[in-house]
Parts: sequence; structure tokens; C-alpha cells
Amino acid sequence: MLSRFGGEGQGWDRGLEGMGIHPTIWPDSERDGFQWNLKGTTVRTHDWYRISSLLDLPEKAALCTQNLVPDLTDPPTLSITYLSASGGPLALPPFCALGFGWPRWGLGVEGMNARVGGWLLSRIASSSQSAKEEKDRWSVHSDESNARLLGIHADDEPKRPVRGWVFMDYFAEPDGGLVSLLVENNFIGR
Repeated sequence: MLSRFGGEGQGWDRGLEGMGIHPTIWPDSERDGFQWNLKGTTVRTHDWYRISSLLDLPEKAALCTQNLVPDLTDPPTLSITYLSASGGPLALPPFCALGFGWPRWGLGVEGMNARVGGWLLSRIASSSQSAKEEKDRWSVHSDESNARLLGIHADDEPKRPVRGWVFMDYFAEPDGGLVSLLVENNFIGR
């Protein structure tokens, strides 16, 4: 079990030593993500869910995908990424996850699942592409937050597989392919 709240075991008898994972911190809707320690393992978490409008979805998708590409630290870092979002008058969870309308024709909004699915699919199709090219294509172009959250450098070769846990709404949409793409991306570079 993963508990998002109750830092330092608050409200849990021996919460940090008992069953499950209880983070010591969990800032509410932190845009750039945050790090915490789990018994010697650094956990990098991205849980920016309170967006101002559907126009924030491209930025959220970029930050989520950056969190999924592991850095080259030893010991490794565990990444936890939440694709869920809501906020604003039209940014309800189903619209954020699935989108609506016909975004390919400029009439609608592409949801988080399709955005992340497209990113995962492009990584498989271009698995020989360099990490610098991947970062340039999918980053939000905020070098300070990118470096802090991601840790990718231009000379990283070969392309690394995605690693971590992904929590999402409507995991079977679109077309049930998102989970399969996440699994397939574990084998890039092997």
C-alpha cells in the first residue's frame, strides 16, 4: 500500500516501519515534483494534479514523461508519476485523461493518456535517437526544473528504458494500449 498523506508516520502506529510505503513528505500538487527517502532509496515523485485549465496538459505531460526516464545515479532512483489531473471549469478528470473532440483536426483537446502513449510509441519507433534529442523534443524548456527533476545529460547513450510506477485514470483508454506501451518501453536498449 502507498499512502500519499500522513508524513513522518502521523496517524499510523509505527507508520514508517510498518506495512506499506508512507512518504515522509508529500507537497500538495507540486508542479516540478519532489524527492523523498524511503529506507535508503531516493524516490522522485511527480504529482502535479491541480492544473488551471486544459491548456496545462502539454506541460504536465512533458513533466510526467521526464520523470519516467531514469537518471544515471547509483543507487538508482524510484520514480512515481501520476498522470491524473483536474482543475478549471472544463478540466474534469475524464477530459484530462481522455481528452475530447477531434484534436488532430484542431477541434478538441488531446488527453494525458494519448499524450503519454504517443511519447512512449515514439520512443519505441526511434530507440536509436540520442538522449539529447529526446530531451529537446519532450522537455518544457525550463532548464533549471528539467535538470532538477530529470537529470538527463546530452552525452547519455544509449536511450534508457522507462522506469518507475505510473498511476493513471482510465488505464484502458485509448484502445487499451498505454499499459502495453509502458511495459514495452522497459526493453529499450536491451
